Amino acid sequence: LDSLIEEQAPEFTLMDLSGKSVSLSELKGNVIVLDYWATWCGPCIASFPGMRKALDKYKNDPEIRFLFIDTMEYETDEGTIKKNAAEMMTKNNYPFQVILDNEGETAKAYGISSIPTKVIIDKEGKIRYRSVGFGGDIDRLVEELNIVIDSIK
Repeated sequence: LDSLIEEQAPEFTLMDLSGKSVSLSELKGNVIVLDYWATWCGPCIASFPGMRKALDKYKNDPEIRFLFIDTMEYETDEGTIKKNAAEMMTKNNYPFQVILDNEGETAKAYGISSIPTKVIIDKEGKIRYRSVGFGGDIDRLVEELNIVIDSIK
């Protein structure tokens, strides 16, 4: 497990697939798991079953929130980006709350240079964990997230 870090999480406000705005400040007081991904990113998609398992584990915990940040898309048309992300969620029956980082500004603010990247923010709004890439082991991914979430909760 990468060691825990402590950096101030940059504020963001992005739209989700239903057009609702989601901001970090609204979620303060929760442990927030950010998953940066794109529709073209094979390792991102490969990690989704693991992310779904983690989401299922915490679905009854009101203090844990998962946000799936669609970023670094090759497409530039916002409507197309949204449509592609929504289709992927529907097709795979993923109950993820997807928010759209169309300009890549949030990814840049968080120092995301490659995806998938998972970022975990504590209740005080501090980044405590960052994990880049996906090694292919779904259970290991879930275990890693569990350890971090439980240790900062």
